[in-house]
Amino acid sequence: MAGLYIHIPFCRQACIYCNFHFKAGNQSTQAMTDAICKEIKLRKDYLGKESINTLYFGGGTPSILPAKEIEQIINTVYQEFNISSLTEVTLEANPDDLDKQKLMALFGMGVNRLSIGVQSFEDKALKWMNRAHTAREAIKSIKTAQDLGFQNISIDIITGIPVVGNIQHITDIEQALSLQPQHLSCYTLTLEPNTSWERLIRLKHFPKPKEKEQAKAFEESIALIKSKGWIHYEISNFALSDEHISKHNSSYWEKAHYLGIGPSAHSYNGHSRRWNLTAHSHYMQNLNQQLEPPHEIETITPTMAFNEAIMTGIRTAKGIELNYLKTMLPGESDKLLQKVISKPLNQQVYIQGNRLICKEEALLFSDAIAACLFADE
Repeated sequence: MAGLYIHIPFCRQACIYCNFHFKAGNQSTQAMTDAICKEIKLRKDYLGKESINTLYFGGGTPSILPAKEIEQIINTVYQEFNISSLTEVTLEANPDDLDKQKLMALFGMGVNRLSIGVQSFEDKALKWMNRAHTAREAIKSIKTAQDLGFQNISIDIITGIPVVGNIQHITDIEQALSLQPQHLSCYTLTLEPNTSWERLIRLKHFPKPKEKEQAKAFEESIALIKSKGWIHYEISNFALSDEHISKHNSSYWEKAHYLGIGPSAHSYNGHSRRWNLTAHSHYMQNLNQQLEPPHEIETITPTMAFNEAIMTGIRTAKGIELNYLKTMLPGESDKLLQKVISKPLNQQVYIQGNRLICKEEALLFSDAIAACLFADE
């Protein structure tokens, strides 16, 4: 199984995830689209002869691209890769980009999964996050997509927003569930360094999120979603049924190979990890000269592979396959088992069959748990 990830760097407004801002006229989306298509052609052999199972448009705001440019990228992928096993084509989207005409075009070109960044159904929260859409527009975009035939829709919700009440996450999730999507992603608000929100909070223009309240909101969110029969398959992700588990994101956690295209995009082929550098001008300049974009490569050592398997696996409901760890580092695998039976880890994880699984109440601390299980380089 292999995935293709298209990283679109444009972002309409400042947000807590991305500091690159796009305004019409300041940057040509067509120039970037052309560069992305050139990179696809130059790097088509990265995955060898593996067929593509998933195609994912993510990054800044992919839905900001005109439909014809998204179709240009998809057509280039279809021309250059074996797509006989392609089953999932996902587009991350802002609700305000999803009018009826755009949705009809996306559906017609083969996009069969939408990941819609609603974040909240409270306008006060959306305004604080500088989102361009309103709650009403978010609801309309989802219903329009459903009316046009989209049957695999994911909604993103953020919990722990400091400018709204302590039960807003419950209201948001109840509203999301009432819209009958097939997938939910529920994230705790995190503030990246040097973003606008981090600076505003540092300057005391807004209250700093309280960790205990955020943890409580996240735990309550999990409980509510699971009570409706949803599958909690990864720390922040829920599916209505097995068939609606995100195939693309699951491939990352299961160490499948993938090719990342675009500025900042990462790739992994089992032996090394490669990432394109961020500078958009250098990216496009190189590709205009038929050169690969500026990038760096890191060889994956057995210890790195061991630790990455722990870091990704501990976040999922399936947990970590112990036999897989043993094939990489037998001695370290034995040490890991000794750690697991000792306090405090024996209160946070458990072994079921051949898998090491994090207890649900400890999922929020899975990164710290993983660090305790790592092998030394």
